[in-house]
Amino acid sequence: MNERPAISFAFPKPGRALWIVLIAMGACGLFTAFLGTWVPGGRLAFDLLGYAPDHTLPGLWRLLTSGVLTSPQSWSHLLLSLVGLYFLGAPLEKKWGSWRFARFLALSILVGNLTVLAVSHLVPEEAQERFHPGLVFGPMAAIVAVAVAWSREYAQSTVNLFFFVPVRGKVLFWITIAFCVLDLIYPS
Repeated sequence: MNERPAISFAFPKPGRALWIVLIAMGACGLFTAFLGTWVPGGRLAFDLLGYAPDHTLPGLWRLLTSGVLTSPQSWSHLLLSLVGLYFLGAPLEKKWGSWRFARFLALSILVGNLTVLAVSHLVPEEAQERFHPGLVFGPMAAIVAVAVAWSREYAQSTVNLFFFVPVRGKVLFWITIAFCVLDLIYPS
């Protein structure tokens, strides 16, 4: 009767808001990659959805739509973005509810893009090109915000970093901050 418990692995169940974000990101990622690769002039759709800090007012929708775009040059950017939001976002949405979670994602993308705008205006023109990007896209601001929020809400819970390394929430917070600092140091 002293049997070992069976090991079970269950994927988290995303709520409505996360499903919408994942589907929109997947569709935009595939669509813009297809257009950019196979259709002459197809990069225009990507440029219309991405955020250009030099042209903020003509397309205010870009402050949000840029957050669902991924690099049309690499499928791995799309895949890792979807995985990051899926595994950490599902528990947050379950705890917070769909509306709060959706507002949180939108606000994190908005704050991320406005931070890029502020840095591009504060840093001199002679500085590195990465401080003055022509086009900003990607869900990194949302993924970082979700990782920080998850680490705060579930400080004593464990998540498998890179699917193999078990890490507590409070440690994930510092790992996330460390990766952000590394992104500031390394230019890629």
